[in-house]
Amino acid sequence: MKPRFYLDIFVPGGASVVKKVLGKVVRIVHGHLSSNDISSISVGFPKYYESIHPEKSTLGNSLRIVGDKFELNMLSKSPSLFGMEEDFSIEVGKIKEVPESEVIEVIFTRDRSIEKKFKFGYENRVETNSVPFPPYVMLASKSMKTSFPLHVKMKPAEARKDGSYSMYGMSVEGSTFPLF
Repeated sequence: MKPRFYLDIFVPGGASVVKKVLGKVVRIVHGHLSSNDISSISVGFPKYYESIHPEKSTLGNSLRIVGDKFELNMLSKSPSLFGMEEDFSIEVGKIKEVPESEVIEVIFTRDRSIEKKFKFGYENRVETNSVPFPPYVMLASKSMKTSFPLHVKMKPAEARKDGSYSMYGMSVEGSTFPLF
């Protein structure tokens, strides 16, 4: 298998600031992937945590982008990302090779089940929630002129599977992401 490269982005600050800034970073990555029609870059959250208490679920304060070295280099030089470094003091790390011997493969997907539950009146039902609530970031859609939550679900994978990713960098058909 060909080597994978990664780029870490660290967002400093308290939980509410991190969530807001992380949403902006995800939107920048989405814009780059969409405008360049790139489906080989994956996005993941090394400090992902899921809880049955929605307020405790978190994507963490860092974002990892994995892909081809050339494509990561192009993304890291994005003026929008540079602006985020200036405005919000995010730290964009250097592009490095994934240390394959230290990796646990996982799958990050967009979880739309919460959106569907609310669409069909879930918020009016009295239920005990024993299923972990997936963390999310709020994204602003340029085309729809609205904001929406991007819920992210992580699940373990048995082995590395290369493949394609959505324009948000989420897995399509079980393509994996390296955690280390």
